[in-house]
Amino acid sequence: MLGLATMGSAVRVGVIQLARAAGIESLIAMIALGEPTAYAVMGALSARLPLPTAEYVVTAPQRLPAEDERVDVIFSAVLIVPFMVLLIAYGWLEHGLVGAAAWSLTSLAPHYLVQLLSRRRHLLDERHAALERVTASLARKQAEIEDFTYTVAHDPKAPLSAITMTADLLLDEDLAEPMRGDVTRILRLAGDTENMIVDLLGMVRIVSELEPVDTVDLAAITAQAVDALHPHIAARRVQVDVTTPLPAIPGQATKLRHVVANLVGNAIRFVPPGTGKIGVSATREGASVVLSVRDNGVGIPAEYHDAIFEMFRRVPDGDGGGAGSGMGLAIVKRIVETHGGQVWVDSTPGAGSVFRVRLPAGER
Repeated sequence: MLGLATMGSAVRVGVIQLARAAGIESLIAMIALGEPTAYAVMGALSARLPLPTAEYVVTAPQRLPAEDERVDVIFSAVLIVPFMVLLIAYGWLEHGLVGAAAWSLTSLAPHYLVQLLSRRRHLLDERHAALERVTASLARKQAEIEDFTYTVAHDPKAPLSAITMTADLLLDEDLAEPMRGDVTRILRLAGDTENMIVDLLGMVRIVSELEPVDTVDLAAITAQAVDALHPHIAARRVQVDVTTPLPAIPGQATKLRHVVANLVGNAIRFVPPGTGKIGVSATREGASVVLSVRDNGVGIPAEYHDAIFEMFRRVPDGDGGGAGSGMGLAIVKRIVETHGGQVWVDSTPGAGSVFRVRLPAGER
């Protein structure tokens, strides 16, 4: 490095000598010629020789990323320093030592700015690294939770199957009526438990499944969800109205389609057959889109408005005959929250329900 600096000084002296030989007496002109020539020679040497400065010369043409601190060094060395040398020389020529000192003081500001940028760059790098560590830790914990949930949900399936088979065999025997009723109850409860396990495994699969974030057309996924539910809609003679247009938002299409299908399917179960009405609409509110699924079903008491979004929680009695395992809305909540949104319900018993999903709208 010392040799390179010496070479740069020698180039400057050589340029001054050549300028004088050519009849140029202006110091400003000499510096204007000497500085870029010296940097060009030092840059060429750095590119050819194994010097520490080579990384700045060789990598710079490859478009260094903005967060690379070498950008600050290049900006300072190539642009600021030569310009300040010219100003200091001008101050010396015009005002002597006072002028040179004054212009030297002014050079502190851009140097401090470069130093400040470098410090902030390091601070941002440290915060980014800390954020990556936290994200990796959360990802590991999420994976552990999913593995634990899968194990807990999967392992009881074998004994439940054994219980179901045993109960079936017992029903083939000549049992007294009270005992037959008990075995039937055991069979039903085992079946309900197995359905809960299947739904729990489904939640783990749906929520943890990798899917890229893209622009999701709410109108398209709603149409797909309603089409998939057509047999249930026809069986209960329910009217489903979708208010268009529905906006497009950033998200994961498969998961958001599951949200719409679950909310509409939930409404189908709880509206009166033949006169049931379900409406799907969406409005933009600031930086969010609010998707609403409205029905004229039995309604939900206020004390259950939060509980129904928890796993295995259902409204007792009057909720469609206790249908479902209580996992559907829990899955909806998980998907919506992973999209940075929220879900809630406005409902009164006997007056229907409105489920609302707020999701980030993205850029217009």
